[in-house]
Amino acid sequence: MSTLTATRWADVVQTVARFSEPARQSAAFLDLGNRRITYRQLTERIEQLAAVFARLGLREGDRVVVSVEDEVETAFLFWALLRYGLTAILLDPEVKPDRARALIRTAEPVAFIADEAFLQRLQIDEKQYKVLPVRMEEAPKGQLFRKLLGRSQASTGASQTYPALLVREAPGPLPAAISPDTVAYVLFTSGTTSDTKGVQITHRNLFSHLQTLTNVYGFDADTRLMNILLLYHADGIIQGPILAGYNAAVCIRPLRFDLSNIGALLDSVYKYRVTHLIAVPAMLALIQRFSDGYEDSFRTPDFRFIISVSSHLEEALWGAFAVRFGVRLVNVYGLTETVAGGLFCGPGDESYRIGTVGKPVDMEARIVNDFDEEVGDETEGELWLRGDNVMLAYLNNPTATAEVLTPDGWLRSGDIAMRSTDGYYRITGRKKNIIVSGGVNIHPEEITEVLNTHPAVAEAVSFGVSDEVFGEKLISCVVFKEEATATEVELTSYCRERLEEKKVPAVIHSLDELPKGLSGKVQLKVVQQRLAMHVAQAPNNGPDFRSLVREAASQAFKVPGEQLRPESNSRSMAGWDSMAHLDFIVRLEKALGTEFSTAEIMVMNSLQTAEDVARKKLATR
Repeated sequence: MSTLTATRWADVVQTVARFSEPARQSAAFLDLGNRRITYRQLTERIEQLAAVFARLGLREGDRVVVSVEDEVETAFLFWALLRYGLTAILLDPEVKPDRARALIRTAEPVAFIADEAFLQRLQIDEKQYKVLPVRMEEAPKGQLFRKLLGRSQASTGASQTYPALLVREAPGPLPAAISPDTVAYVLFTSGTTSDTKGVQITHRNLFSHLQTLTNVYGFDADTRLMNILLLYHADGIIQGPILAGYNAAVCIRPLRFDLSNIGALLDSVYKYRVTHLIAVPAMLALIQRFSDGYEDSFRTPDFRFIISVSSHLEEALWGAFAVRFGVRLVNVYGLTETVAGGLFCGPGDESYRIGTVGKPVDMEARIVNDFDEEVGDETEGELWLRGDNVMLAYLNNPTATAEVLTPDGWLRSGDIAMRSTDGYYRITGRKKNIIVSGGVNIHPEEITEVLNTHPAVAEAVSFGVSDEVFGEKLISCVVFKEEATATEVELTSYCRERLEEKKVPAVIHSLDELPKGLSGKVQLKVVQQRLAMHVAQAPNNGPDFRSLVREAASQAFKVPGEQLRPESNSRSMAGWDSMAHLDFIVRLEKALGTEFSTAEIMVMNSLQTAEDVARKKLATR
């Protein structure tokens, strides 16, 4: 067992007080490339929102749903809620209505601060909740917003929406102290609508861990942290604007990650004098593959190391990336339930060993067998963690909480691990049924639940398969009801209407039956074996390039094959975005048994050019 070390940390009152120091007022809090937000602006916004919160009658511990597309306002609101002692319930603006309603039922919020489109889509009742609509437009001059309640959504004028209502808003009073036991925020992990899991993180959890991250990474006010992950995920918001703010440093977010932006992303390291980059392994895999000529990008006077978060960093990618770019990758193991991290491989040599998650910092860790008994070194078991950063509980879900938290404070991670004799931990498998695709945790039961509601589906099952780029890909299998059927594209469209895009299956197969064991549980290994045999037995009469391209495009872009033409291209097809383009390329490579160069991939922007490149590639092989 690793020992726990005591760490002194600054609370939210002390942290926000630093924002007002003369040396920080003109310093950047956020650098968006074309827009720079200073700590003076952040301080003013926190104080203005305090007046709004007071007028709304909000009190410490009240839960407030935040669902705003604008990233700057999301960061402003999160910090303001923290400082006022309110609990932020972060809901991705892209969440589908059925799931959003299930999460809201669990959250039992007092108020909403959300985009007008979100409020209208979910028909939020302003008589039941305190509602602050968000409309992103230039704040008009004129009368201040005087009454926040009792107005219908349809009649909401610009001066009644946030942030326009802040015009001439006087600073409001801030609480002198916030209890460390107050819940700072709730993030929902993936799950079914009947079993939502909202991770409650207290102020003690959050700020003690921010200090741990600061110590491990060596952050200070001169840190220039680039993190372009989505803010509605823990590693985006916490290891982005919140960690930067804790250090009075700058968080750099000049662009969204996209296949076509990889060159611009790497150029940004030098342009913005970046010291650290937060990334998920899927990003690193894409950078590794599509960055010819950028090998010196991290060899700048300022840059220190990359921090890999969110999902398993494969040893082969890790080693190859480090050698190619001449940079150290710090591998972080953590869960939403531990704020962000817990075990760290690097940055120092004393905790660095490629292929491991390093050693615990400010946490206790143990490896436990199926009888809840601690096992010795070099023996597999479930990884348990305990420390100040372990969540309070799952919100309004005592059953799920009891499954993962022991009475004496240990968190069952659900991951299978092994500890070496010299204290390094290695993740060897997963006990719980979670798919990690591109750094996003997906509960397959959620997808199965949706497919089972399709009128043609008798039963379904979903699972992950290994993928060299995304780590895992989501696959679903369905059995149709008697005399009923549906195409893969129809089922995919059905899922897309009810699930976030990242949870839509990559492939949906139809089977005559789902093999089950004596307990009635679907035997996933048997299903996977049958699918593999089906693929292996498919006839191979040499490549029909047009058919192969059409099939790969149909699956990648979720479009019926009969709708595709040689002239179909990235401009004419709504589903042809950066990630789908990569999926298309990977499918085509596997079908042809080849690998395209970066230059070839970049010109394959229509089905005709893809076919031409494929023909030429195989002709010269």
